[in-house]
Amino acid sequence: MRMNSFVPFIPHQPLVLREDLLYKSVSYKWKLGMKAGITSSDIINDILHEDVGSKLPVQLTSQQLLSLKSSLDKLLAKKFAVKKRLTELIMKTTVDHKSGMAVSAMIFAPLNILIPSDLVGGSKNKIKLLHAIQRTLKFGRMDIIPLKFLMEGLTVEGWLKTVRETKIREHVLAKVVKWIWIVTKRLVASLFYVTEGQGCHHKLLYFPKKSWQSRTDSAFNYLVTSGTLQPLDKVEAERLAALRKPASLRWLPKKIGLRPVVSVKNDKTNNDVIHAKAYLRGLLIKTGYSDLNAKNLHQIWKSVVLKNCEDGYKKLYMVAVDIHDAYGSMRQTTIRKVSDLMSTVQKAVQYQTIKREKRAYLITKGLSQAVPLSAVLCKLYIAHLDRTRLTELRTKSCDTMVRAVDDYLFITPDNSRASRFLEVMSTGFPEYSLYINPTKTQHNLEACSEIHFFGYVIDSVSLEIYVKFNQGEEAPYRNSIKFSNWTNPLMVMEDKLKRIVTFKLNSLTTDLDYMSVEGSMWNVFQTACLAACSFKAMLGSWRTSLDLEALVGLIRCSAENIAKRIRRLRFSDGMWLQETRWVVIRAYWLCLSHGITDHSNFLGDLIPAVETLEEQIRSNVRPKTLRLLQSITESLPAQFTHGH
Repeated sequence: MRMNSFVPFIPHQPLVLREDLLYKSVSYKWKLGMKAGITSSDIINDILHEDVGSKLPVQLTSQQLLSLKSSLDKLLAKKFAVKKRLTELIMKTTVDHKSGMAVSAMIFAPLNILIPSDLVGGSKNKIKLLHAIQRTLKFGRMDIIPLKFLMEGLTVEGWLKTVRETKIREHVLAKVVKWIWIVTKRLVASLFYVTEGQGCHHKLLYFPKKSWQSRTDSAFNYLVTSGTLQPLDKVEAERLAALRKPASLRWLPKKIGLRPVVSVKNDKTNNDVIHAKAYLRGLLIKTGYSDLNAKNLHQIWKSVVLKNCEDGYKKLYMVAVDIHDAYGSMRQTTIRKVSDLMSTVQKAVQYQTIKREKRAYLITKGLSQAVPLSAVLCKLYIAHLDRTRLTELRTKSCDTMVRAVDDYLFITPDNSRASRFLEVMSTGFPEYSLYINPTKTQHNLEACSEIHFFGYVIDSVSLEIYVKFNQGEEAPYRNSIKFSNWTNPLMVMEDKLKRIVTFKLNSLTTDLDYMSVEGSMWNVFQTACLAACSFKAMLGSWRTSLDLEALVGLIRCSAENIAKRIRRLRFSDGMWLQETRWVVIRAYWLCLSHGITDHSNFLGDLIPAVETLEEQIRSNVRPKTLRLLQSITESLPAQFTHGH
């Protein structure tokens, strides 16, 4: 019988990966997710006490308990051999970290050996459950997965059939499945350190524990030898702990190296911290700094382009630089100076300690990005640098300097002034301990080039601005999506597709005062490609039968949302509703059909339906315009060809 009766109570029992796996350190006392010396009777007690969202009374007969005990005895007899096999597999790997997909593949065979078929009602049930566990391990840190996801398709067979009431049978099977998931997650956490990574969205990274320990030890020793962390004796540690609560330290993997993340529990809700943040924001406003966003960047860029046209400059020179590790490089004496010596700030900066292996260390340099006051303090710090060191570069009305926290863009019609800005920034600011990252420096002083700034791409010749999407390059599109509502997947998809439209399709990327129709439509096409890739990734994650008509309706709705947004944003009559709709549908067809050699998978019926929709809308597009749009949408852009 199908497990449809789970729906009323199973959704209330979520499996939250960030709580189940993230940053967990499982004690050596646990062997394969079970305590050393545990007996089958102990496990039966644990299973029967599992909370699965319903408080039905469970009373098993002695024969049923005997059958369950027999299955668990088989399991216990195999656990050490399975643990040894898994350890051998990890030792053989040459990769520093593994994805959820690799870990789920690695864990399938050992769990298949470990879990007796009769424990879950037969071999078919076991294979379905193991595949569901594999899919669960591929989800991201922000996903909330209901227990019913693991139980989809399971039937009540074997010893469970001897339980009289149907609801009780399903209830007991749910408890067994929940216990198997707990064993699995403890097993994973005993072998891997699970964390997120910089630029990986919600993707979880699985590091073998020995490898992770070696990396973090090296990174920590570097902080001590470089003077960023100062060891404290017991008396000094207790004195500073009375002034400021010690922080925890964890590490965030980057493309190269690790970033230390320091956080203090409940710091964000501390009243003194909240008041200090408001005070510092007031100081920041007095400096004239305002947070950069797409709206005010559009105003700045439009005035730059129009002024350039009025004054007749042949070329605008641009220099974009990025300050290397701005948060971690700030001098604490200067931080206290620019923050007006507020006591809460002084404690957060001057007295912050961390503990590692029962030893306390004082942070003597920089601030962690996880500290609530760090963002506003960094802005104040660099604003102070602007006033004291970069005033000379802002004296001419034809020059424009834009800053987004620690990223600078300097624009001028004068080559010598652009060169001067690059020289000043390249020299660095020793009194602030701030230096630029030369690998991220961009300019068009010698040759025309694209300038990447604030998540956009600036064409230094045409002065057009293009959207920049690299989700699929850094992590699968699936990992940029959060699943929290499993009762209505279509609603989740519709909401996600609406959000993508507003992400970068704005006045900055569609203003026809400086954008051509081709450039604006290219931005529409790229935005539609992002929506289509996310749509495809969501379909692949659910792997469930959704109504074809509803899916086509979602795609049509996505095209309508983008077309209406363009109509609201446009600054001339150069962009049309039907043309925009066709570009969006074309993007969906290109993405959905990419990499599909046959139509026998879950996209089999959808691709022809989208192709039919594209043909219908194409018939309403003017031939001359269609030729232009076909040249823009000839193929899927390279950045959208992987990650889904």
